[in-house]
Amino acid sequence: MRIAFKLVLALLLATPAFPQSATDDLVLVGGTIIDGTGRARVRGNVRIRAGEITDVGAFQPARGEATLNVAGLIVAPGFIDIHNHSADALQEKPDALSQITQGVTTVVLGPDGGGPIGIETFMLPFDEKPLAINVMTFVGHANVRVRVMGANYKRAATPEEITRMEELVEDAMREGAFGLSSALEYDPGSYSTIDEMVALAKIAARYGGVYMTHLRDEGDRVLDALAEAIEIGRQANVPVQISHLKLGSAAVWGKTAEALALIDKARAQGVNIAADVYPYNTVLSRLGPLIRLENVGGPANVLVIESPMHPEYKLKTLDQIATERAMMPLDLYNEMLKEDQTTVVTTSISEKDVTAFLSHAWVMISSDGGLEIAHPRSAGTFTRVLGKIVREDKTLTLEVAVRKLSGLPAARLGLKERGVLAKGAAADIVVFDPNLVRDASTFQEPAALSQGIKHVFINGTAVIKDGRPTEARPGRALR
Repeated sequence: MRIAFKLVLALLLATPAFPQSATDDLVLVGGTIIDGTGRARVRGNVRIRAGEITDVGAFQPARGEATLNVAGLIVAPGFIDIHNHSADALQEKPDALSQITQGVTTVVLGPDGGGPIGIETFMLPFDEKPLAINVMTFVGHANVRVRVMGANYKRAATPEEITRMEELVEDAMREGAFGLSSALEYDPGSYSTIDEMVALAKIAARYGGVYMTHLRDEGDRVLDALAEAIEIGRQANVPVQISHLKLGSAAVWGKTAEALALIDKARAQGVNIAADVYPYNTVLSRLGPLIRLENVGGPANVLVIESPMHPEYKLKTLDQIATERAMMPLDLYNEMLKEDQTTVVTTSISEKDVTAFLSHAWVMISSDGGLEIAHPRSAGTFTRVLGKIVREDKTLTLEVAVRKLSGLPAARLGLKERGVLAKGAAADIVVFDPNLVRDASTFQEPAALSQGIKHVFINGTAVIKDGRPTEARPGRALR
């Protein structure tokens, strides 16, 4: 007994615990490793050294190495949000708390055509004052179009204007943009022709970039819009990423098989097309003519998030407000259309459609949220997948889910050193309890932080330690 006690004591003295400094080298010991490739989980250790993963598997810590016991926990690659709207908030919230507490280690900015044109100027502040999280960006078609056409954008661009747009996209790609994003459903992108989009997407393709698009229509004409995106990919020979794939109108609910078959056929013909989806059946938007009550299942499916002229409407449905005011819902709707800046959430997607899309092999997970986006998906997307979708609904296995959160978006973006647990990869790592992880955000508290994420490392530095933020800022501006 005395010999055994001395042996244990010697081991404890020889192997320091999790170091106090968030940047010290470390071995994660005894965890269940899910490496982001889709392969089956294994028990093993992960060594972090100088910001990289140097060993993964059945090795033993060396004498004197610092260790962290993660037995009973999942060790996975840090999650990558391929569609994130945090750009305007990161300078004020460099801790990115609602993101890292989901296990997100990299956010992709500039979606929906809103990305910057001057990439170096945009990224420089993140070099000078690093964040807790890695950032990367797309160049935005909307900004490029307005830069060239000004207020006179409500028409097709001339060949000369397209040439000037091409030059701006090329400059952005040279400065480190990961591709071109567009939102063809909204101004100014809605006036663009397919020829314009092909020309600009070709520039992105020339530099190894991706064409990421909010489709021209996500409702009644979504299949036509998918066909257009496929044709852009075919003509430009560019990888196409469909943003937040959805059937956003009651008229097309249940047509997931048709949408998936359209994309599968294109993939079989050599078009490199994939999609992302968020695990919610609600859409956050400004109330406007594009939101028709019959397309969202009626006034009970329209929830007011913010109404500057009527703060008493907050978190009430149009149906509830109409009852309180003794009005017909349609009359209330038409009245509110005349008022500016009313933000609503519509239950405009079928839950079955969401499940069908996120189960498909080439579909990855994104939030379409961010630090100041008042939707539960901003603070809960990734943990909702791990908790509700995996543990409760059993829609996905944990291995498949982790791949959709990490390895799949990394591969899509060409991030060879991230998204997987492998020797030589950047040490972006999330450690979570598979039995406890869950989202906590709601419409009443959209910024409520997730639970069950125990440790998060970004570039080898702990930003979450024992479930608490460390205030470290190891994030990098990726180009």
